[in-house]
Amino acid sequence: MKLQLRKPILTGGIALSFGLWLWWNIRDTAMEIGELGLVGAIAIGGGFWWLKRQWQTKPSPLTISPFPNREKIAAAIAQTRQNLDCLKAETPHRDHTDLERKCDRLPEGFNRQDLKIAIAGEKRSGKTCLQKMLADLAWEKVTWEESSSLSSKDGEKNQLQGVDGVLWLITGDLTDSQHQTLKELRSNYQRVLLILNKSDRYSTEEREVILQQLHQHIFGILPPEDLLAISAFPSPIKVRQHQADGGVKEWEELPPPDIQALRDRLDRLFASEREQWIWGTLWRENQALQQEIKTRLNEIRRDRALPIVERYQWIAAAAAFANPVAALDLLATAAISAQMLVDLGEIYQQKLSLQLGKETAGELGRLMVKLGIVELSSSAIAHFLKSNAITYVAGGTLQGIGAAYLTRLAGLSLIEYFQDCAIVPTAETPLNWEQFTQKLKAVFAQNQRTEFLQHFAQGAIARLNPQTGVN
Repeated sequence: MKLQLRKPILTGGIALSFGLWLWWNIRDTAMEIGELGLVGAIAIGGGFWWLKRQWQTKPSPLTISPFPNREKIAAAIAQTRQNLDCLKAETPHRDHTDLERKCDRLPEGFNRQDLKIAIAGEKRSGKTCLQKMLADLAWEKVTWEESSSLSSKDGEKNQLQGVDGVLWLITGDLTDSQHQTLKELRSNYQRVLLILNKSDRYSTEEREVILQQLHQHIFGILPPEDLLAISAFPSPIKVRQHQADGGVKEWEELPPPDIQALRDRLDRLFASEREQWIWGTLWRENQALQQEIKTRLNEIRRDRALPIVERYQWIAAAAAFANPVAALDLLATAAISAQMLVDLGEIYQQKLSLQLGKETAGELGRLMVKLGIVELSSSAIAHFLKSNAITYVAGGTLQGIGAAYLTRLAGLSLIEYFQDCAIVPTAETPLNWEQFTQKLKAVFAQNQRTEFLQHFAQGAIARLNPQTGVN
């Protein structure tokens, strides 16, 4: 027999009573679970926050290759000789005796034994005092020289090209520019010891904090043992002596220098890494000579490339002027721009097929549109032409000048790009669009001045419409 509860109030009361009884029995357990859940959530959230903060604040290690070995340097010197031969072949009537002598002297560096160490740092960092102290120590075939302050300026960094090691004196934490310079020096295989001088001026706690900060800054750049704290010329300390008669006598005494940690470190390095230090210097000397050869060769190649750019810019202008279209043609025609790219590639010994040239020309046109160069150029040229009613009414004048101008920008950008490429590449290599974009932006910024655009437009008008007589 089924029992049917037809009274809602009675049914609701029974259900409520049962619910209250159930809650009363599980209340304590639920509260404990809730508290544990809250604590757990806080702990988990705090853990994620700590890990995220550690991930953000922990400096990413800078990958510094070990010092180049003899085989790597010999291969680099051989490449320098090949680059020099290329320069001599392209300029048979020019004298390059100075470069030949430098190249011939490079292998002699493998037999060198003496070390030249620079002591660098800001003013009042103790360079002169430390140099005198180190010069008095008995290290065989080691000479010391005082250098200027270090910064990210190329001129000051180039002073260290010919030294085998650098003792960089600081009196506090590193600045951002100093940190950047340190990375650049180590990337160029320069041996650097970072030395906190005048450390006696800090309390023990302050010194530990500074050293901890410095260790964080050199992480991945220098070995931890290459960070040293010394006191080459400690500050005087006050001495107080109580006399028998009750009086007090005071005077100042000069503590002895504390450079023992530096001496020990140099002893170990001179014994174990002398050859590597010399090879690092030889590597930098070779790189400097390669750059000198490349600069001279780029000057010669640029003189040959500019007439090619001018020829193609006027070909593009004539094509656009003779057959104007509603939209401005980016580089007159793909065939013209592709052939210009191939011709420039031949001058700079870049292996570029005509097919690759066509593909690159198309990408170059799209890049110019994306960067807004086409629109800005068209507006600037149109504004100039409006001031001359005779030339402005000519239908193809705007298109012709625009095609010539954009072709010139493309050609100059390619020249700047090729100048950074290898002198003698081994295979066909597509353009690195990230690097080329930077070159294009720089060239456009240099060639968008009003005076240049007016002069360029006048020259283009004289070629496209000689009867106008524009001067």
